[in-house]
Amino acid sequence: MSAGRPDSGSADRPNPRSDTRMGPRRPTRRFRLRALVMPTLASFRDGPSRPTTSHLLAAALTVAVALVAGAVLVGPGLAALALAGGVVGALATVVCSSRTPLVRGLGGILAVSLSLLVAVPTTLGLGLALERGGLLAALAVWALVYAGFAAALVSWTGVGTGGVRRGGTGAALAAMGVGSVVVAAALPSGTVRGRAVGAGSSLLGWFAGLVAGEGSWALVTLVIFVLLALVLAERALAVVPADRLLPPDRHRRAAEVTHRLERALARARWLALASLALVLVAPLAFGPEDAGSLVSPAWLEATLGWPGFALATLASATALRVLVCAFALVAAGVLLADWSRRTARRGLASALSLLLAPAVGGVLVGTVLSRSLADPATAGALESALVALFPAAFTPLLTAVPTVALVAGALTLATLSLSSVALTVTWLRVLRLLPSRAMAGAVAAGALFVLGVGFAAVGHVTMAVLTAAGAVVVWDLGEYAETLRTELGVGAPTRRAALVHGGATALAALLVAAAALVLACIAAVAPNAGDGALAAAAVAAGVACVVVVAWAVRG
Repeated sequence: MSAGRPDSGSADRPNPRSDTRMGPRRPTRRFRLRALVMPTLASFRDGPSRPTTSHLLAAALTVAVALVAGAVLVGPGLAALALAGGVVGALATVVCSSRTPLVRGLGGILAVSLSLLVAVPTTLGLGLALERGGLLAALAVWALVYAGFAAALVSWTGVGTGGVRRGGTGAALAAMGVGSVVVAAALPSGTVRGRAVGAGSSLLGWFAGLVAGEGSWALVTLVIFVLLALVLAERALAVVPADRLLPPDRHRRAAEVTHRLERALARARWLALASLALVLVAPLAFGPEDAGSLVSPAWLEATLGWPGFALATLASATALRVLVCAFALVAAGVLLADWSRRTARRGLASALSLLLAPAVGGVLVGTVLSRSLADPATAGALESALVALFPAAFTPLLTAVPTVALVAGALTLATLSLSSVALTVTWLRVLRLLPSRAMAGAVAAGALFVLGVGFAAVGHVTMAVLTAAGAVVVWDLGEYAETLRTELGVGAPTRRAALVHGGATALAALLVAAAALVLACIAAVAPNAGDGALAAAAVAAGVACVVVVAWAVRG
């Protein structure tokens, strides 16, 4: 304070901005994109999805085995592209699964932007599958996509708790948003509207033929319809509130009846799955005239005699198909009513925002990308590709749509391919083919096993055995990682336990693989060797594996 100036008492006067009577000062809110995205991805860093050492080992081993196997089966370039497509699809699935509408809208933008990286290998796989003799290559490409998808999500807790389903649904909604761009760009043209009506009529006729059981797809479609009806019935039975519909004295009886129905539906579902596998594998086992044909009613009659005639009559029965479809529609209606009830309880505005956010993101990025890519060269290439992909009835429509609509249609199909990867994993879980625990590890192991089957089909016994051994190790690492995270918690030191367990599993798998290769060599070199010697060698290999695992666990 300067001399001669009276004390103004500024130190004693309260500051109105810091006065407690004004309340605490509110922090300034600023829009930050990182603050929106990081809560969705932070669970992989320090949240419940933080990977343990076993998770990292499973992901690394999946990528390594898939790269080596894919390089031998389909080439290193296509293998790397398929793996990258799976990883990109996993990233988009995680963001689309968010319960925050703004983040889910960002997921829609991300899904459409990255969908081409997923669509290229999946479309190549589809093209290979349609060619004669290219089914194994197509399965290898699709297995590589799922291997990358599972490796990226091996530690994500949302895999077994509905996250993959929400992500796949979000990507499908984004595809619908891009599809609205197609409609908006093509609707003003009267020529396009007329040709769209013709293509739609052709599509409805094709679907009516499937329902009626016409053509060589009759048996396959019947089994698929029955399987779908059984799955929907199982889900609908689980949501029916029997305790509210019946008086209290009949609750126990209703619970018993419901349990018996669930068991019966589960057995019927497994029987339908086995029938579908048999229908798909039968051409390879019995060898029909056309190696690429399906088990048609005509083939059943010619091959199996009167049992084949009975099966063909059952497969072509239109009344049975209509009954199965009606049963599936009733079950779907029950599920829709339950979803509407749960949605109304949560709040209609919140549910609509979660549904519309990915679609809005798809509209935004679809509009930008379709207009930026709408040049004659791109339009010509897309038109040729789509004409080759769709039936001939759609050719007039594809040649009449504007360039912007054509590009947006290609983006719609690409986004649907990304969504199909996640939704296929969801349906495998719905069919009880995947466990709810360590589901990503099971998907990765299954993808590697498919690659091993591909090696066995082309005669590479050594690569088939080693790839199958890698699949077993990946599955065990994924299971053990979930066990450690459940028992010890997130952030616990698990490196030593993971390395010991993983090393023991890998050693046992390699020992079994070596024993299998030795037996294969003995069978090839000495075809007259007795079955007793081969059985004794197999038993010795199994005992040795048990000893190795016990020694490793004890150490």
